[in-house]
Amino acid sequence: MAENQVSRDQLRKVVGFLDKATGWFYVVLGGWLLAVETYLAVAQLTTHGLLFKTLLALLILTALGVANGFYRTSEKRQDRALQQIDQAIEKRKK
Repeated sequence: MAENQVSRDQLRKVVGFLDKATGWFYVVLGGWLLAVETYLAVAQLTTHGLLFKTLLALLILTALGVANGFYRTSEKRQDRALQQIDQAIEKRKK
């Protein structure tokens, strides 16, 4: 990117794209975990304690995933990533 002299707007789009790709990775991972946990809950439906713990864990993981999504798409996060890119470009120029 430093060699191609990419504009700040283009860098912002790249950072946004990478953050969205990371977010979709977590969505897919959550889907797989949900499928596994659903299978385990159905397989051991008679154990209500496990079902409650599983549902609680899923709620916590979902809340963490949503919070992570908001963080990764925030302007503050993108500005920090752009600053790190700028610093890397400056180091490379020296």
